[in-house]
Amino acid sequence: MRVPIDELDYSDYHVYTYEGQYLQVLVTRILRFGQLLAENSYVDGILQGISREWYKCGQSHYECYESGANSYLAPTP
Repeated sequence: MRVPIDELDYSDYHVYTYEGQYLQVLVTRILRFGQLLAENSYVDGILQGISREWYKCGQSHYECYESGANSYLAPTP
């Protein structure tokens, strides 16, 4: 399930929730004209899994693997 980032709640404990539940989803940021800007995966409300971001022109900016406090940056093609 994809959820727009502006529909999330962020707690004082640094955990995201959606409709009162911890996130288990792919969160997206989309520009005004429907262009995808970023995708981030969350497990139990914490950023975990693949994170991707694109420039406004559509070219890949970066891709990395998030695991709690650790990030592993992968080169973009």
